[in-house]
Amino acid sequence: MRKQVRRLLPFFIWVMVGVVFASQLHLFASRTGGRMGWRDSLFWEVPRWCLWALLAPIVSSIARRYPWRKQDAVRLLAIHSLCAVILSSIHLVSFVLIFHLLRLSVAQPGSLIDTLQFAFALDFHVGVAVYFLIVLLRQYGDSEKRLTRLQTELTRAQLQALKMQLHPHFLFNTLNSISSYLRTDVEVADEMIGRLGDFLRMTLQDRAAQEIVLEKELEFLKQYLAIEHLRFQDRLQTEYDIAPETLPALVPNLILQPLVENAIRHGVQSKPGIATIRISSRQTNGELQIRIEDDGAGLPERIQEGIGILTTRQRLDQAFGKAGRLELGNQSGGGAIVTLSRTFHIGERNE
Repeated sequence: MRKQVRRLLPFFIWVMVGVVFASQLHLFASRTGGRMGWRDSLFWEVPRWCLWALLAPIVSSIARRYPWRKQDAVRLLAIHSLCAVILSSIHLVSFVLIFHLLRLSVAQPGSLIDTLQFAFALDFHVGVAVYFLIVLLRQYGDSEKRLTRLQTELTRAQLQALKMQLHPHFLFNTLNSISSYLRTDVEVADEMIGRLGDFLRMTLQDRAAQEIVLEKELEFLKQYLAIEHLRFQDRLQTEYDIAPETLPALVPNLILQPLVENAIRHGVQSKPGIATIRISSRQTNGELQIRIEDDGAGLPERIQEGIGILTTRQRLDQAFGKAGRLELGNQSGGGAIVTLSRTFHIGERNE
């Protein structure tokens, strides 16, 4: 249904243009003492502009075939001028024939030749102008589409580059742990290798996606945390408080792993005994808020952000601008808290 409406919309716009010009013609004739009723005004203007609805796709295809370029301006101007003359002539003849048939249908006398001469003097140059207007609009629209596509591709490339900065950092830590366990506990090292393989397979499955649903992002995170649990054994505990309505919300791909890794580095490694990482999500005032908390020593007064935090900030800025935020702070009871916020958008979940 929506596709049909979109297809009919240009024709409807041309009809409305015809009605506007018809009303203008009628009002002008009334003010100057002429005889031009509503019916005659509609007979004259509506077919004239509806014909352009049929010719506009032809003009658009010519504009795409011969896009404007400064280095070839003379040849392109000649081509488009010739096309403008031809299509304006076709439009003029077709319009006069339709108008003449409409006039005959209501038993209104009139000469076809006289109407053609009158229409040529009144409308031929308008047809040429309309042709070039359509060409300019098409050229502008294509330029805007190309610019939007280039900006999208640039943003995708920048986000991909930023995301790829995280993998070496994570892999270095994991491989270093595997190397250590190979000397002390081969079974743990073997399981870590298997977990790492599972995690990398998941990242490769969605490597082209810039956004995924939170449910899928949490699956990635749990694969990562499974590796970290093997590293820290009983010293690491994780808790989840995920609001069900946030599971289909879209988040940047692999956005949580570096934040949790940062929390583990500062909240677990720097704390003797058992440390807890808590991940929660809420929908608040049209925003998705994800909080990552630890019960470590907390953040110092002067925070020096590492690659994980900096890269996450850059990714949020590239993807959402001011609609994405990353806030750092300390909890009143001790430990740090990182809050990631973005406008709430729903994606498709895999059931």
